[in-house]
Amino acid sequence: MSTFESTLPIFFYNNVLFPGSLLHLHLFEQRYRHMINRCISSNRKFIYLPNFSDYKASEGDLGLMAHVDECEFLPDGRALLKATLQDRVKVTKSWVEEGTQGLAYCTFTPYEEENKAVDEQELRATVQLSNAFLEKVPGLCQQIAHHIGEQPDPSSEPMRWSFWFAALVTTFSRMGHRAVVLLQETKTCERLKMAKKIFTSIVARSFTNSQQQQQQQQQQQ
Repeated sequence: MSTFESTLPIFFYNNVLFPGSLLHLHLFEQRYRHMINRCISSNRKFIYLPNFSDYKASEGDLGLMAHVDECEFLPDGRALLKATLQDRVKVTKSWVEEGTQGLAYCTFTPYEEENKAVDEQELRATVQLSNAFLEKVPGLCQQIAHHIGEQPDPSSEPMRWSFWFAALVTTFSRMGHRAVVLLQETKTCERLKMAKKIFTSIVARSFTNSQQQQQQQQQQQ
């Protein structure tokens, strides 16, 4: 992707998401009603910016470009939308536009992956770990697909799969703002390693809880 600087409105939210994730929103604040009307009448894009404190953008903040896939306007002006998060971007400048009840805009540049190389053996092991966990719970794969999108093919799209896996890990670990490190990482291999380490602890904790529940059930019988 060539270097450029562009301008879009910002949607702030206290959750870290990743390229490929799906976004389901109920927009009711006046500033976001302005945003969605402008998006639909132009390029259907806005910036999703994770923020856990003041809902203000600063130079260097990392966000994602969102594309509005579906939008339903309600009679009272609220909107229900589904969007797909695409490329990562870095904020270069931000401001609040007058007369919009607080709608923020920003200029931004691309935030690119520096190294897309992966260890094929490590990738396969991580995929197997992820799939084994998801297959244990009936219907879980469908629920995950609704929130973070369908699982990409790891063999043909390892970088995209690493973002999907990072979103999965963030969903189950409830990392909050700490998940920003996974979004900031620009080496696919390193992102996979970090996410796998966190996910392994989730699996271990789940196994321990399952054993404790079985023991309690046996004691009650």
